[in-house]
Amino acid sequence: MIAMANYSALEVLNISYGSLISLFLAMPIEIGGVGLDPLRIGYIMTANRVFIAVLLSLFVDRLVRRFGERHLFVYSISAFLLLWPLFPATSLWAKHFGFTTGVWVGIVMMGLLFGVSGIAYGYYTCLSFHLSSCLTFPPKGCIFMIVTAAAPNEQSRGATNGLSQAAVCIGRIFAPAMATSMFSFSVERNLLGGYAVYAFLFSLSCFAIVLARRLIDKPEDLGEEVVSLG
Repeated sequence: MIAMANYSALEVLNISYGSLISLFLAMPIEIGGVGLDPLRIGYIMTANRVFIAVLLSLFVDRLVRRFGERHLFVYSISAFLLLWPLFPATSLWAKHFGFTTGVWVGIVMMGLLFGVSGIAYGYYTCLSFHLSSCLTFPPKGCIFMIVTAAAPNEQSRGATNGLSQAAVCIGRIFAPAMATSMFSFSVERNLLGGYAVYAFLFSLSCFAIVLARRLIDKPEDLGEEVVSLG
């Protein structure tokens, strides 16, 4: 249950960022965004995904061996604590100084921190080096290994992963509506200067870190212990 709860919390934070970043980049500066045109937003989103793909594919395996799944998961999900404050900070900079270099710094930092948070998934991704070829790696990573190791026995690993995916799907359904609705509500009611949604997500990130710290140090040990008990 703890492993599935961590997976769900990670997915809610991830989907919330994905839902808000496009709004934030497109909204006018006067109401809390940075006022970028769709073409630039597309470039930014593409560059961010390429960075995440390269980061996960080249470094996750080494980081897992160095820190272990549990510690790496906690460190990675902690990136959200720095990520959410960057939204109001970048918006306020744009309001006071216009769309200057400081705004681009904030956007780049958001992309970097979101990439770091992606290590909590830890899966290898598909890298397209050419249009006609694709280098693919088998799935492996923090939360997936944790969920798999949390299965009561070997026979129930499929059911455990299925239950975790079902729980995560619930988060995928409600997270976009929650994040975008709170964004609109914060701006319309001017809650915390229109930035109340980021305060809420920051609090949710704190809860996610507390939840992550309840994970065991070595997830593979959990599977061995429970299998032996069964």
